[in-house]
Amino acid sequence: FAWRTAGERGWVVAGWQIPADLFARRQTMEAQYRSYQEQGMYWKFMRYTYVGMLALITLFILFVATWSALFLSKQIVIPIERLVRATGQVSLGHLDYRVETGAIDELGLLVRSFNQMAEQLEHSREELDARRRFTEAILEAIPTGVISLAADGEILRVNPALGRIFPPERAAPARWLSDLFAGEDLAQIRRLIRRAQRTGLATASLDLQVDGQVKHLALTVSALGPDEPPAADAAP
Repeated sequence: FAWRTAGERGWVVAGWQIPADLFARRQTMEAQYRSYQEQGMYWKFMRYTYVGMLALITLFILFVATWSALFLSKQIVIPIERLVRATGQVSLGHLDYRVETGAIDELGLLVRSFNQMAEQLEHSREELDARRRFTEAILEAIPTGVISLAADGEILRVNPALGRIFPPERAAPARWLSDLFAGEDLAQIRRLIRRAQRTGLATASLDLQVDGQVKHLALTVSALGPDEPPAADAAP
């Protein structure tokens, strides 16, 4: 403030003294603010880093899961496809076909079981072929006529000796009993077949007229099994 007296004038200045530690506290606050900004930038950087790492880990896990799924699917799908292909080959009669695959666990056991089954079927077929050839050789050699029949009376096989009872041009193309026998003769043979199916064996004599000649035949009908067709022997 100012005052004035007679002949004199003066000024009085009053001021507020700043505390000595205020400047130091200001510097401290500025330093803390800069530290806060630096920490904020650091946390933002860390957040981006962690998000990137999580993304990379997720991609890696997805890659491993996809690769594992493809690998396991190959371990399952490929053996199954080869088993399906092998089943088709076996159904076509190619019993020497084998499944070659590196399957493991239950699928490997299934593949080995299939190969063993195919091998057993091949051996069984070879045995059946050998028995068939042996039976054909016997049928070719015996002097009596033999007719192999299905359950419905269809002729499955005849031997050459039947050509001495019937003309060869009549015996060879015969497909049913009615092609060789007729009338009461056919009825008698059918009765013998039914008796053989019950008892296993039936015999009878038959006077058969063929091309104007009467032939005296001794018939023997035998059932080969409960599910197998009968066979008839005719000896003149």
